[in-house]
Amino acid sequence: MNIQTFITIGAIILLGILGITLNRTISNAEETKIFSECILTANSLAQEMIYEIKQKKFDKNVGDEITVNVANLTPPAQFGAAPGKPASQFVSVEEYHNHKRTVNTNRFGNFNIVVNVSYVNENNFTQISSTQTRAKEILVKVANKYLLDTLKLRMYKSF
Repeated sequence: MNIQTFITIGAIILLGILGITLNRTISNAEETKIFSECILTANSLAQEMIYEIKQKKFDKNVGDEITVNVANLTPPAQFGAAPGKPASQFVSVEEYHNHKRTVNTNRFGNFNIVVNVSYVNENNFTQISSTQTRAKEILVKVANKYLLDTLKLRMYKSF
């Protein structure tokens, strides 16, 4: 074989490697685009849930008064809605505790949303409190088969 043949074979090998690399790059870009779109959808659903909860009263035992005895607030063990009560009839934040909702989308299928509500230390919102306080954490978790992990958004409400 002469040098011309070796150069031709080398060029074909380099072209093949370049084609494989380019194909992999395009595939990764498409995966990243789909993943990003899924995250945006999950974030939008979590934001909608938070907006819905923000419209509710801090506690079913609290009216419009500013000075409320904290002991009169709903105890954490009583968080959650009555069985069978639809979310459209929730009036207070604590009713959303353990609320589950599934939202179906054409592009990504089902997004499963779970809400957890808990009291937090008024001076340090990162500390969950086992007793009533003037601050609640609302944690909205959204899961989907295309997400690598559960998306979590937190909101704090106090009075």
